[in-house]
Amino acid sequence: MLEIKNSLQIKVDGQDIIAFPDETYLEAIQRANIYVPTLCYEKELIPSGACRLCVIEMESTGKLVSACTTPVIDNSVVFTKNKRIDKSREVLLELILADHPLICTVCDKQGNCSLQRLAYEYVPTEKLKKYMDPEDKILDLVEENEFFKLDYSMCIKCAKCVQVVEEIQHCGVLTMQGRGVNVYPTPGFDRTFTEAGCVACGNCVTVCPVDALKPLTLERKGREVDSTRTTTTCVYCGVGCQFEIVTNKRTNKIVYIDSNSNNPVNGLALCVKGKFGWDFIHHEDRLQHPLIRKNGILEKATWDEAYDYIESKYKSILTEHGPEAFAFLSSAKCTNEENYLMQKLSRVGIGTNNIDHCARLCHASTVTGLIRTLGSGAMTNSINDLTNEAKVIFVIGSNTTEAHPVIGVKIKQAVHQGKTELIVADPRQIELARMAKIHLQQRPGTDVAIINAMLKVIFDEDLIDKEFIEERTEGFEQLKEKIDSENFDELCTIAGVPKNKVIEAARLYAKAETAAIVYSMGITQHSTGTYNVVSLANLAMVTGNLGKPGTGINPLRGQNNVQGACDVGALPDVYPGYLRVADSSSVEFFKEAWNKDTLSQIPGLTVVEIMHAASMGKIKAMHIMGENPALSDPNINKVRDALNAVDFLVVHDLFLTETAKYADVVLPVMSFAEKDGTFTNTERRVQRVRKALNPEGDIKADWEILIELLNRFGVPSNYDSPSDIFDELAQFTGIYKGINYKRIETVGLQWPCRDENDPGTKVLHVNTFTLGKGRLLPVDFEGAAELPDENYPMVLTTGRNLYHFHTGEMTHRSKGLHERRPFETTELNPKDAERLGIKEGDRMLLRSRRGELVTVAKITRKILEGVVFMTFHHKEAAANLLTNDVLDPFAKIPELKVCAIYVEKHEANIQIESSLI
Repeated sequence: MLEIKNSLQIKVDGQDIIAFPDETYLEAIQRANIYVPTLCYEKELIPSGACRLCVIEMESTGKLVSACTTPVIDNSVVFTKNKRIDKSREVLLELILADHPLICTVCDKQGNCSLQRLAYEYVPTEKLKKYMDPEDKILDLVEENEFFKLDYSMCIKCAKCVQVVEEIQHCGVLTMQGRGVNVYPTPGFDRTFTEAGCVACGNCVTVCPVDALKPLTLERKGREVDSTRTTTTCVYCGVGCQFEIVTNKRTNKIVYIDSNSNNPVNGLALCVKGKFGWDFIHHEDRLQHPLIRKNGILEKATWDEAYDYIESKYKSILTEHGPEAFAFLSSAKCTNEENYLMQKLSRVGIGTNNIDHCARLCHASTVTGLIRTLGSGAMTNSINDLTNEAKVIFVIGSNTTEAHPVIGVKIKQAVHQGKTELIVADPRQIELARMAKIHLQQRPGTDVAIINAMLKVIFDEDLIDKEFIEERTEGFEQLKEKIDSENFDELCTIAGVPKNKVIEAARLYAKAETAAIVYSMGITQHSTGTYNVVSLANLAMVTGNLGKPGTGINPLRGQNNVQGACDVGALPDVYPGYLRVADSSSVEFFKEAWNKDTLSQIPGLTVVEIMHAASMGKIKAMHIMGENPALSDPNINKVRDALNAVDFLVVHDLFLTETAKYADVVLPVMSFAEKDGTFTNTERRVQRVRKALNPEGDIKADWEILIELLNRFGVPSNYDSPSDIFDELAQFTGIYKGINYKRIETVGLQWPCRDENDPGTKVLHVNTFTLGKGRLLPVDFEGAAELPDENYPMVLTTGRNLYHFHTGEMTHRSKGLHERRPFETTELNPKDAERLGIKEGDRMLLRSRRGELVTVAKITRKILEGVVFMTFHHKEAAANLLTNDVLDPFAKIPELKVCAIYVEKHEANIQIESSLI
């Protein structure tokens, strides 16, 4: 037997196996692939030994002990099966069955019920029969919300659901209540799940071994024995959770979503959107066939008619106006393969670099800021090392538990387990602020002031990492000169944060053994977004918090494949792999790769610039794949004018979106559950997307559409599958070169992955930065482009909530999500509400220099006085009617996080609820 240092040796059923200190017998036995039955055990939960079905016999004492709670003893001998053990399991199961209705023939859990399987395995048939009395009294008590139900009659009192809410979600929603045999999990105190604070993550549903907790969609919709399972990647935020889609083989419908606990990204955990927000796929609004505008009306067409019309119009515009009259918007919702083909159509088929996507609206300043300072514009560390190795986590500009819920959960776990201390900087009292050691509630748009103030403390108190600075950075003296010249008191006043809190935060971060920065669009969506990111890079570098586990600069990407869309070249200034279009050597490389005589070296227009150019008549044709700029872009009145102004607009989408309503051709496409491909998540992990459903209607995958158009524009594209497309993009994208479908069949790989022997990269910049040495760059504080004045005296800041995503086209068509948040509620501080005469639930008018809307007031102390917060998920109260389309000069990202507004109470009773469901 192989001996490993610090290992223990045990004998199990006569077989020698290796164990490790602090392991339980169950962990060691399962790793050796020896079967031991379990009912209450879940590998991500603390073992309770409640069910006792994992009993093993110790040879030394002759006792039966629970394997899940008993630590391994070196050189011990144990048995997992014999007559005594089997009898013990039989008796334990009979005790459970005596209080559990055996209605297996009509139970939705049939085929996936742990109790059913174990009873079949250990309880003799003649004994099982006595528990099948149809006259058994069933406890008629059910708790139900928009997503799932708890049927107390089916509960076996294992308490796994209670453990999940305490150990995974840390929300305290469930507790075991009662005495003796009448103990049940409940929200307690006569509360509903929602009243107890349940966010409907569904993780308690996932771990329930029987049919006590189950999704409403499962009820009478198909048992496990009628279903198939497909492992794929979530289509919502950038975390990249993987799960199993369970589909009914007969109806070709999704029944429910189950966790894929072996995945390193999310394990057991999912959020409400990943677990329950999938029914948009089956919504009646799905487009079923191509549409062509005739006499001002979109009418049904064939695919050949649509392709012919696009080809004819594009070639006409190309002849008359040239390639720079075209613009392409690719999509972070689509696969890597589809984004690669889209940029290839733009550059090779048409001849323009006018291609961009929604990364421009969320993390463009991450790319410009981190490339300037480190050389690589991506999350430096991995999700798991961040939440397991960081002694301090500094969350700034990220409402993590709502925008990236599973990472938020992991941060909560790290805090509750005492692994990390938390600093939060956010203008709102977000959930993480409640458990933070320090909350810096700064004014919107003052991030550089607060970061420079922290740097001032670190420099003045000599808390810098001198060795790291000397060996790994350049520009320190210039940065120090800048910070030395700053007035600490003034910086704190600008940010509106108490000086003592800034000092405490700076000391906590700088003195930590490992400290990680986590940020999102609260940092990036500013006219100074690049400077905000550069400031964070300065903070990390001067304290030596880069290049090792538990540290780094960790931007959380907003959408499921925004990282991948950037990686494969759906940007106006770079080819796949971030090779610059203006660089001659890059141009020569791709001319040869794509067998093209000429490629434009002119960097293209960005998302907002495209809309401005269209308004001025410079863009004649626009091709949009899976984006919804009529709601998602800033200053959407101007965007809608631009969409109206173009001569020819093509849109691919699942639904007739607000953008598709302007189109001349609308192409119906498959959802993520109906096609194959890959997504790349926020930690640079490339993961498989798999077809779980047969598509219904006359629809196609985006990659199939793009292949047809490439062929029609002289770019031979003989791909048989997304795997073929991926092989090509990996060949020409250096950071993906070692990745193929076979290697990521089970677990995804993190780029850079340079060859097929490369295991991928968990932590960037370990020994050197991509630039060589990291650049410390002095940054001055600059205020937002638009500040309050006499006419517009308040500040609007925008963001997300847990139950919706982006412009709501998917989530408003998900029944439970829509019911939970059917309309926008806009946060207003109580002092502002009193001054304006506005009460909770009142309608209020919000007006900026660009537009106005009516919304519903939510009075809360979470938001600062003088600041209003709203999301952009609801078309009836579209926040981007108000937002400012002024741009960061480097990243060209718009300032979505700060604009000046006027607020008043609105008396009219107008429609404010979405009518999509």
